[in-house]
Amino acid sequence: MLDFAIFAFTAVVGLIIILVLLLPDKKDAKANEWRSQTKYNPHGIPGAPKSDEKLGNLGDVAQSGSLHQYLLNLHERCGSIAAFWWQNTLVVSLASPDLFRQTSRLFDRPVDLFLLFEPLIGKMSIQYANDEDGRERRRNYDVSFSHEAVNDMMDVFNKLVEEKIVEWEKIPRSEHIPIHKEMVDLAIKAIVMTSFGDFFNDDSEVDKLRMMYNVVWSEMEMRLDGSMPEEGSARMKRFEEGRQWIKDLVHRVVEHRQQSSAPFSKLVFIDNLMSLGVLDEQFVCDSISYMIGGFHTSGNQITWALYYLATNQDVQDKVHAEVVDALGAGGRVTPENAGKFSYLKQVLNETLRASVLAPYAARYATEDTILNGYTIPKGTPMFHALGVVLQDKELYPDPTRFDPDRFSPDNVKSRPNFAFEPFGFAGKRKCPGYRFASTEGIVFLARLIQRFRVCLPPGQIVEPVHGLVTSPKDEIWITLENRL
Repeated sequence: MLDFAIFAFTAVVGLIIILVLLLPDKKDAKANEWRSQTKYNPHGIPGAPKSDEKLGNLGDVAQSGSLHQYLLNLHERCGSIAAFWWQNTLVVSLASPDLFRQTSRLFDRPVDLFLLFEPLIGKMSIQYANDEDGRERRRNYDVSFSHEAVNDMMDVFNKLVEEKIVEWEKIPRSEHIPIHKEMVDLAIKAIVMTSFGDFFNDDSEVDKLRMMYNVVWSEMEMRLDGSMPEEGSARMKRFEEGRQWIKDLVHRVVEHRQQSSAPFSKLVFIDNLMSLGVLDEQFVCDSISYMIGGFHTSGNQITWALYYLATNQDVQDKVHAEVVDALGAGGRVTPENAGKFSYLKQVLNETLRASVLAPYAARYATEDTILNGYTIPKGTPMFHALGVVLQDKELYPDPTRFDPDRFSPDNVKSRPNFAFEPFGFAGKRKCPGYRFASTEGIVFLARLIQRFRVCLPPGQIVEPVHGLVTSPKDEIWITLENRL
């Protein structure tokens, strides 16, 4: 779930796309030239001066291809702390383990980066909750994704991947499988069936959720491109119907749980919300936020892991050997044997790093902060350039190479604290689903590699699209070989 990053990423990209469409064609190359100087802003922080008086550096961000790529270039020229202009707002970017450490206690995030998706997740979503409201919600909600709660989810994870294995066993070995679609679909089932109860035991409800979500999401993407629907149009009607169906779904889930006569063997996230007695609007907003946030990043993480395993067969063979040693030919992953997958965990960590799955986070301080001798005024948005650090050649030599041994115990000890923080910083606004995502990844990958060898068809070109969640530009296709 990675801090519900998808919303921030899409808001950022959408704003950039819209603004670029409005930008004039600048023929003067110097207008967009990268420069590093110390007195272009009132605080003397090195960085990029405005390239446009109204848009600040947003045009530069768009021309770089993504905010992550822009920050890579910015920090290469300016060092570990750098500033740029988000329209007329000065933004400071931090890119070192030490700067992460100094700001690791920050909780509040700049709400403006997330507002574009208010029509989908609602204005009372936890995504917009700061100060004590946000902290209290996290304290109340986090119990649903505790170590014990996630262990209780393993049976569902195993059941889901076993169903996928049966499905894949029927596919001819020469047939190509769209792994991104498959893994996102699997992740959707995982979050709804573990966190929203037995209402979703019926696959038809899961399929309808996917369909309605796709309708709503497609509309939001069109709006990001600057295409707004006309009031009363068929397109607007489809969006409103899809959004309302998702909201009604939450009410139907609640009604189902309330009317169930059988005692629940396990209390899940939806039960926790019900017991807290939160306002109806907040209930719906937070349910949608957790539901959607629960499958985007985990689905992409497993997609990238399978891609790296398919392109590094020696790594895949080591994973398979570890899985067979822990589970045999057909055993399940359980809380008792989950600790036996040390190399698979290294693969998952290297996947997070190599794919730059979570390139950045955003926070602000409620008081002036001094970093590297510079005073950052309170309220100034600060990006944690996580992806820049994950690609740092000093910390990770040959950073574009996929190498799970980077996360061997000895190599981990050789790096400073905060050199690897893909889920954010512990104790504050760390991703509430980090245990969920890790356990889900272990179960799904262990069981799939236990049964199949995954291969990449020759000639396929895979390109990442970087945001706060990195996804493949086009579908990634794989083929299977039998292990048994």
